[in-house]
Amino acid sequence: MERTTSNSREQILHAIRKNKPTESILPIIPPFVSHVDKGELLTTFIDMLGRVGAVVAHTSSKESIREAIRTYYAEAVHVCSVYPAIEGNVLLENITHPSDLAIVDVAIMQGLLGVAENGAIWLTENQMGHRALPFITQHLVVVLSANRLVSNMHEAYKQIAQISEGFGLFISGPSRTADIEQSLVIGAHGACSLLVCLTHD
Repeated sequence: MERTTSNSREQILHAIRKNKPTESILPIIPPFVSHVDKGELLTTFIDMLGRVGAVVAHTSSKESIREAIRTYYAEAVHVCSVYPAIEGNVLLENITHPSDLAIVDVAIMQGLLGVAENGAIWLTENQMGHRALPFITQHLVVVLSANRLVSNMHEAYKQIAQISEGFGLFISGPSRTADIEQSLVIGAHGACSLLVCLTHD
């Protein structure tokens, strides 16, 4: 039985090697011209965030970030912060299972990159603290430098290709879906709101 299985395996592998397609050169991808002028990156980014349901706060200091969070989430009880300048009362080192994060009202983290054409913000696992956090929290706060904006996704991918972390994602606005009965549901697969604190450092 083992010999038959081995022979069959070799026959399959031989057939694959024999019918291997001829290698071809990868096509040259032309550069994609951005429709967003460099001088309009910030205004376009803010406009797109508004279209997808996010709120933008211009914050010039750590205290103004704290004030914005207090203003928008005054009733928050459980806060988990991965952003070094803001302290939270839910500590990730005490989390033993992703479900432990279900109590989080507000999660605060720092974005690495913003995309003007769609309002997307790039986060890696290092900025999230825990992969489940940006999805399981009720509300999400992302602190992002306005100097870290690019025009489109093509420029964004060029930059994130240099970041050697295993997990990352783009976030653009709060979670929403209208797949079921044409009813818009906010927070179906993630946070119910997104507050972007723009800094200018």
